[in-house]
Amino acid sequence: ATAIGDSTGGAVCMPQDPGDTAFQNPSFFAIDAATGNVLWDVNDAQSFGATTYAGGFTFNCQVFNASAQVRDADTGALVATLNLPNWCWSGIAISGHMVVMGVGSSALGTPGGVIAFKPTRAG
Repeated sequence: ATAIGDSTGGAVCMPQDPGDTAFQNPSFFAIDAATGNVLWDVNDAQSFGATTYAGGFTFNCQVFNASAQVRDADTGALVATLNLPNWCWSGIAISGHMVVMGVGSSALGTPGGVIAFKPTRAG
């Protein structure tokens, strides 16, 4: 995932360029390591933290949204949205069957701390 692009307080560096936007989109990509081809991409998934891959899924926190996204790594399809009590600008750790991340940011410090999710299985 990429961060926000070149926004500086809502302004862009080259306003005459229609491709220069405050928020870069697409913002989340899967790239074939052998060919460099983009396998899939999605909009509005900006993240300051590193993307985590585990068990066929990607995990990343959203920049200005109190949530984390879980996507199918093969297709980019959104599988789940994890709602958080605050923004999450950290990476996500996977430990066993737990999804663990820090919440809080330099912009919104409280509530802050560490939060964990344990997936449930339907059926």
